[in-house]
Amino acid sequence: MAFLGLMLLLCAAVLIAIAVAFISSLKGRKGISKDRAEQLVLRRFAHAKIIGVRFAKMNGRLVWEFEFRYKSEIHRVAVDAQTAAFIKTGDSRSPHAYPAAGTRTLGQRIGP
Repeated sequence: MAFLGLMLLLCAAVLIAIAVAFISSLKGRKGISKDRAEQLVLRRFAHAKIIGVRFAKMNGRLVWEFEFRYKSEIHRVAVDAQTAAFIKTGDSRSPHAYPAAGTRTLGQRIGP
């Protein structure tokens, strides 16, 4: 029984060390925050109302994806989390827009 407890303690210590190393590696990366990406979207689409945001990976790139209401339509845009470049824009009727919010499979939708 003591051996099992020691093994569990050792596994927990290894997992904590891995988590600390992962978080430390993220701190060294350059990129933009969610707040900065939101500022860029609102600057490009004045008077837009953000209704959803998520952090995701798209075509190998980390992006902030925003869903917002602009001029009575729902729009979607992705902002590259490393370069702050707009990657893709569209409204809910565009064939090139992101899937509807209810059909997303990656990440977690945050919003009302």
